[in-house]
Amino acid sequence: MDTKDMGTWAVIVAMAVAVVAAACGWIMNIVTLLHGGDAMGTWELVIRIGGVFMAPIGAVLGYF
Repeated sequence: MDTKDMGTWAVIVAMAVAVVAAACGWIMNIVTLLHGGDAMGTWELVIRIGGVFMAPIGAVLGYF
């Protein structure tokens, strides 16, 4: 393997890690929505529901 191939593999691995992290955050957002709906404020509830359908927002909200 030369240096160019190593860089390509590094990008592939980094993208795979980012996709897995985003999927985990999105799932955690749904779990938080289902289990903590009563304890949330109105705006947080609305944003989390939006995050279910807009996965990038849900992925970020899942970690908070």
